[in-house]
Amino acid sequence: MGSIIILYAKLHMNKWSMTYKERMLAAIKGEQADVIPFAPRMDLWYAAHQAAGTLPDPYKGSSMDTICRSEGWGLYKVTADYQYLQESLEAKALVCLGLFTPHATVYRIEFSSDIDIDIRSEGDTVRAAFHTPAGTVSAEMAHTEQLKREGVTYPWVSERLIKKFEDWKIVASLFENIKLVPYVDGYLQWVADTGDDGLVASPACDASSPMHHIQKFLFDPTDFYIYYRKHPSQIEAFACIRLFLKETIPKRGLNHL
Repeated sequence: MGSIIILYAKLHMNKWSMTYKERMLAAIKGEQADVIPFAPRMDLWYAAHQAAGTLPDPYKGSSMDTICRSEGWGLYKVTADYQYLQESLEAKALVCLGLFTPHATVYRIEFSSDIDIDIRSEGDTVRAAFHTPAGTVSAEMAHTEQLKREGVTYPWVSERLIKKFEDWKIVASLFENIKLVPYVDGYLQWVADTGDDGLVASPACDASSPMHHIQKFLFDPTDFYIYYRKHPSQIEAFACIRLFLKETIPKRGLNHL
């Protein structure tokens, strides 16, 4: 059925009046589009086949956007392309905090002078230690060749920052010492490269809420539910500290566009 829909789309493309960007904006606003926009998320599929050297023959050496445009699809620009993490150890170190700054993000992350970060790399493993006035926490991340072949584009956190419940206060102090610095050049370039073929969102976080962020990145998943049951007020206080990202990003980032 999927291939029939795509074939139908290719045959009728010239009859449509709206661009993919216009269709996406119409859908967000609850308005009528000339056709449902089809913009598949391709990054995991592309990363896996690129790493394995198994991209289809017509598209060997082609970019993900080139493939989508050639097939008549819209460009999916919501989830970040996490392959940028291969460019610096500092970017990988932030993964254990659940923080990502791909090129299209409208800010960069800086820590205050109270925070000292020690990052070490050995083979496929990166270890980061964060020294704060409240204490020290550390984490370890791995991005093996097997993960890359399977399309996994950011490291697996094999050792989490929070190892005992009291560590949350140290991690909270890290968030309290973060400064978000506006940086829109990468986002504007992404918008220009995408044109009318898609709607570009600036990635801010890979979690849907502060509490989800804590559960997903900072605690062991099982420990999170046990601690939340035993210490709800402290976990909620932690979430309120993490909430500053949601409140600060639009003020320091998007308003500069």
